[in-house]
Amino acid sequence: MSARFVACARLSGSAAAQPRNPRHLIRAPGVARSPFSHTDAGVPGVRQRGIICLRASDEDSEGASYEFGRPAAPKETYQAFANDSRAALLDEMGKDDADIDVVWAALHIASEDDAVQTRSVVKLPVASYSKRLDTMVEELIRLHLPKLGDSPSPKAMLDCVDNYIYDLMKYKLAEGWLELFSPYRLYAHNVLAQKCGTPLGLAVVHLGILQRLQCRGQLDGFDFELVLPSTGERPFAQVRGEGVDTEGLAGSSLTSRVVVLMVLDALKRSFWPWEWAPGAKSGFLPAAEAALGSSGRIGTADSTTGVLQAQGRPFGDLSRTMVALERLVLLKAPPMHLRDSGIVLYHLKRYEEAYHCLKKYKDILDSSSDLEEHQDVPDVQTKPSLEGIRTELETIATEESLVEAVITKLERIKAESSWAL
Repeated sequence: MSARFVACARLSGSAAAQPRNPRHLIRAPGVARSPFSHTDAGVPGVRQRGIICLRASDEDSEGASYEFGRPAAPKETYQAFANDSRAALLDEMGKDDADIDVVWAALHIASEDDAVQTRSVVKLPVASYSKRLDTMVEELIRLHLPKLGDSPSPKAMLDCVDNYIYDLMKYKLAEGWLELFSPYRLYAHNVLAQKCGTPLGLAVVHLGILQRLQCRGQLDGFDFELVLPSTGERPFAQVRGEGVDTEGLAGSSLTSRVVVLMVLDALKRSFWPWEWAPGAKSGFLPAAEAALGSSGRIGTADSTTGVLQAQGRPFGDLSRTMVALERLVLLKAPPMHLRDSGIVLYHLKRYEEAYHCLKKYKDILDSSSDLEEHQDVPDVQTKPSLEGIRTELETIATEESLVEAVITKLERIKAESSWAL
């Protein structure tokens, strides 16, 4: 690799040392501006918090790029990390439900996203984060569960685990709507490191501890379930079949597979760049309307600039939405994710793939009359009212008509281009 000089210099604090116009900033020969720096006064940015960040040109550096304080790996490096993480996730999810390690699967989800987003030169240390959970399990077995006596009740054991996680170890719920919808508070490694997460993020850790205790023979002789309250409170475990009132609670018997699918669905929702109406199962409608040009350029998107809309979503990211959808489809989640993959691929201008996704979704829909097969992964919400059911049915009908319209548009694009269906 014959990368040329890469310049990263801190601007002086004096006014004389700082150019008044960023257009006057001088670049070294053969060096391009960093794609990570912000735009200043309409100029592709080289100035970010008083730092000039430059990267070697692609033809000189063979794809390596650099940001001040954080080098980025060539694509073949970080993509290999992402591929390994996805393979590990699929391998884990290929097991029987009772054998799936929910924390191990969630950490590999985080590892793939970390590789794709940060283009890191090192892989996320999944095994190290997993050992943090093992340390907690061993401490429970050695110090806390023995205090319950020789024959503790199942409820006492579950309460002991609950108190250990939330009272002794101080795991807590994220506060504020921005934190609660942030993917940062959902990724398992961040929850383990920061001891703070969304209800679903905490559920991954809580269920992971219960699973590993059970593997060590500590929770034998009874069945338990993990509950996610619809009120947004932290999860808790209870003995299954003891008549505990779960009215108004969703996901009262969450399995490992369901939790992993819920994590991927929550990531999809967080990164979805278009509006996502409260209570809606998908943000497909505005994305499809944008694809059909219903509002001119509003809602149109590409992988570089994102979605053009009056009110953006704070974590909207077209590429990472696609990564979450790919994994949901590979794990055979409900077909609606195949449909959503098709519309995202359309906006990424991958028209052939978009066409095949939407056609396959339509074929699945036409071949089955069982609506339950097309429902999304469980959501934490109360039972819908009659009016809610009516609205949902109307939304489904609108979505299906839009699918047909987008397929027709893709066929027209096909007729005007050279790609074959």
